[in-house]
Amino acid sequence: MMGTFEYYSWDIMEPISYLMMYGNFNLSFLFYLGVKRDLEAVNVHTILQTRFAQKAARKAGIDID
Repeated sequence: MMGTFEYYSWDIMEPISYLMMYGNFNLSFLFYLGVKRDLEAVNVHTILQTRFAQKAARKAGIDID
């Protein structure tokens, strides 16, 4: 709202908001293509937790398999 009413006009903010929405959609779709899970906080947390655990195990010399 600050961008629309204080700093710029709607003519400038409309393409910015459209491009932000379009970029968010593309990043979410790329995430889904790469991970095959929906972009939800639980899924992202699980993925990051698994990656950090695997990295720590590899660093400690533990074979996860």
